[in-house]
Amino acid sequence: AARKLVHAGMGLFALALPFLTWWQAAVCALAAFCHNWLLLPRIIGHRMSSARSDASDQGVLLYPIVVGALILVFFRDMTAAAVGWGFLAFGDAAAGVAGMKWGRRALPWNGGKTWAGSLGGFLGASAGGTLACLAFVLGRGATGDDTVFPAGVLVGIIVAAAGYALVEGAPLAVDDNLLAPVLAAIVFHSFQTGGQTGSDTVASWAAGPLVVLLAVNAFCAL
Repeated sequence: AARKLVHAGMGLFALALPFLTWWQAAVCALAAFCHNWLLLPRIIGHRMSSARSDASDQGVLLYPIVVGALILVFFRDMTAAAVGWGFLAFGDAAAGVAGMKWGRRALPWNGGKTWAGSLGGFLGASAGGTLACLAFVLGRGATGDDTVFPAGVLVGIIVAAAGYALVEGAPLAVDDNLLAPVLAAIVFHSFQTGGQTGSDTVASWAAGPLVVLLAVNAFCAL
């Protein structure tokens, strides 16, 4: 629980992204990696090691790497980077706590994850993504930009959070913290592309492209 609290607390640094350029944010991520690699073990030792016997405890190094990847991928749209960071921080923490406390039924496709954990991940990611996105709205407002928080953005966050929960609960060969937030941020970014709101994007896809996408994915799944 203490590890998850620290994991979520570090997500609050995403609130600073509206006031940084992409390269300043990337430098901060690099500094955080060096801190976690060289200084943190000397400060706290093994007091924050995972209690699970199968845990590698490399998440403390992966965390700033994933944040840095989000910043570099979405350097033209730092809102998506912040939302992905919110997914990583609050989604993973909520999934871990909910799975430990209420996890009774395992997922059919992954015996190591539970329905409670996936639901917690979805709710935590939704809250973290919304908080991060709201920080950009308030930050732009402080600089005189009349930016509002459109309702369609919430649709994009919720859909992306659902994608995050699905990837987080999948039996992947790599750490779920590496793929889940980046893929979910891509989903969120796609809802904002072209200045459309999430509801407008769904409406424009419903007539044609969505059908093709579902057909191709259904074939690959089979």
